[in-house]
Amino acid sequence: MLDTELRLSVSHHVNNILSSCSSSTFALRTLRSRGMPCQALHEVTWATTLARMLYASPAWWGLLNESDLNRLESFLRRVRRGGFLPAEAPTFKTTAAQADSMLFGAIISNQHHVLRSLRKEHATITYNRLPDIDSHNFLPRLMYQDIY
Repeated sequence: MLDTELRLSVSHHVNNILSSCSSSTFALRTLRSRGMPCQALHEVTWATTLARMLYASPAWWGLLNESDLNRLESFLRRVRRGGFLPAEAPTFKTTAAQADSMLFGAIISNQHHVLRSLRKEHATITYNRLPDIDSHNFLPRLMYQDIY
C-alpha cells in the first residue's frame, strides 16, 4: 500500500458531493427560469442540494480538512449569490453543527435510538487528568463540545 492510501481523508467524498451539487444547480436554474417563486426555490434548494451536502455529515465532519471545508463554504456562497438561497442563509459549518446537535439531541432523548448504545451513560471522571477528547468521531466530539 502506498503511504497516501493509509491517510484518512474525505476529500474524495467532498469531490463527489460538490460534483453532484453542481449538477443540481442546472435544475435549479431551470426552475427559476420557468417562474418558480424565490421562497419555493429556496425550499427546493434546501431539500435537495443542502440535504445532499449534509448527508451523513456527522460521520465525516471530524475528518474534514480546512481546504475541503473552504470548498464546501465556497459552493454555498455561489448558491447564495445565484439566488438559490437567501443571503442570510447560515454557513455550511453552522448548518453542519446544527445537524450534529439535532442528531445528538435525538440520541439523548430517545431511549431506543440505534446509536444510543454507543453513548456512555455515566462518564468516568479521573480527577488527575481530563478525559481524552476525540474530535474526529461524532459522539465524543458532541459529548465534550462545550467542556472548556
